[in-house]
Amino acid sequence: MLLNNMLAVGILSIVAIFLYIRFQKRFFIVFSCITLVTITSALGSDLRTVIQVINLTILSYFFISTYGIEFKQYPKIPIEILILIILITSSMIFSALFSNYFGIGISQIIRTVLFFLIIYAYYALLVHLNEVKLFISALYITAVILFILILYHLSLANFNILYFNQVLELKGEELHINKNGIGAFFTICICILTATFFYKQNKNKSIIIALITILLLVALIITNSRGAILSLFFGILLILFTVDKKLLIKFIVTLSIAIPILIFGPLQNTIETYFKFERLSTGRDYILQATYNVIINNTIFGAGPAATQFEMYKYLPFMLGSGEELLLSRHIGMIQFGHAHNFYLFFFSDLGILGFILSLALPVIFLRMGVKTLNVLKASNSEFYFLILGIQAAGLSLFVRGLFEWGGLLSYGFITTDLPFWWIFSILSFTYLKNIESNGKQTKNFILALIKKQ
Repeated sequence: MLLNNMLAVGILSIVAIFLYIRFQKRFFIVFSCITLVTITSALGSDLRTVIQVINLTILSYFFISTYGIEFKQYPKIPIEILILIILITSSMIFSALFSNYFGIGISQIIRTVLFFLIIYAYYALLVHLNEVKLFISALYITAVILFILILYHLSLANFNILYFNQVLELKGEELHINKNGIGAFFTICICILTATFFYKQNKNKSIIIALITILLLVALIITNSRGAILSLFFGILLILFTVDKKLLIKFIVTLSIAIPILIFGPLQNTIETYFKFERLSTGRDYILQATYNVIINNTIFGAGPAATQFEMYKYLPFMLGSGEELLLSRHIGMIQFGHAHNFYLFFFSDLGILGFILSLALPVIFLRMGVKTLNVLKASNSEFYFLILGIQAAGLSLFVRGLFEWGGLLSYGFITTDLPFWWIFSILSFTYLKNIESNGKQTKNFILALIKKQ
C-alpha cells in the first residue's frame, strides 16, 4: 500500500510539473480546485497531505513571485471582510481562553488563520477578467469530474438511486463522496450556470451551459442532499426575480402544480422514500435539544472552538442508555464539530453570542456587497453582470442551506468543504472593490473597460 501511494504521488507530481511548465497559472488554478475539492481522506491522509503541500507550495510561489515581500503592493480586500475575519479570529481566541479545551481550540484557530491566508493568496491571483473566468471554469470542471464519479458508483448500484443513497449514507467516505459537501458545491455551480444562461451569447455556448446544468441537477438529485436541493430553489428564485419576473411567476405556478402531484400522486411512495419525510425531524430534534442546553450554559464565550461535543453530556437532557442518548453518541462520534446541523447554531454553541452575531454578519456582508456590485454592473448587461448575479444567488442558497447543514461556509478552515464558497466570495470581493471603493470616474467604468479589453 505504501509503495502504491508513493507511485501514485510520484506520477501525479510528474504530470503536475509537466502541465505547470506548459500552462503555468492556468493549469494550477484548475489543478488545485480539482485536487483540493475531490481528494478525500478516504484516499489516505498521506496522499491528501502531499496534494495539499504541492498546491500550497505552487500557490506561495505565484504570490511571492508576483508581489514579493513588499506589503504595500499586496492586494487590498474590502474593509468589511477584513473586519469580519479579525472578529471571527478574535472570537475564537476569546472562546478558547475561557474554554476547558484550550488545546483543541488553538488547533482550530491555527487552521482557520492558515485557511484565510490561503484564500487571500488565491484572491491575489485575481488581476484581470481572464483569471475570474478561469476560477469559474475550474469550478465547472471539478463539478463534471464529481458527476462522473457519482455516475460510476451509481452504475455499481445498478442505477438504483434509493439503494445508492443507503450505501452513500453508510460508506460515503469509502466512495470518496461527501454528499453534503458535494451538494453545496453543485448548488454553487448550478446557480452560476443558470444566471449566465440568460446572457445573450453564442447558441452553442448556451446549449453547453444548459446541458451541464441539467447534468449537475441530476447529480444533485442522485446524491439526495435535501438541504442543498431545498436551498437551491431560493437561489433560482433570486435569479428569476432579477432577470424576468414573468418567468418567475411561471416557475412558481409550475412548482405549485407539480409538487402536489409528485407528493400525492402515483409516485408518492417513491418520493417519500427518497426524501425520507418520516426522518425530517427524528434525530435532529434530539441533537438540537442537546445543543440548546450547551448554548444556554455557555452563552457568552461558548464551549470553545470544536468543543461543543465535550459539553453535550454535561447538560444531557436524556437518560444514559436511552435511544436518544445512543443516537446522540453515534452522531458525536461521526464528526469533530458542527453537531447542531446548523451553521449559525454551530457558531453559537462553539463561540458564544459573538460567534452567533458573526455567523449572521457573514451573509449580510456577502449579500450587501453583491447588491451594490449588481447595481453598478446592471447598465452593462454584460456576461460579468450575470456571473455576479449567479454568485449572489449561490451565496443566498448556501446561507439558507446553513439552516440545515453546518459545513460549506466556514468550518475552521477545512479546505475541501469551504474553498468553493470563499472562491466565489473572492471573485465578488475583487469586483466589489474595483467598482465600489475605487475613486473618481473609474468606479463605474472599471469592469466595462476590462470587458472591452477582452
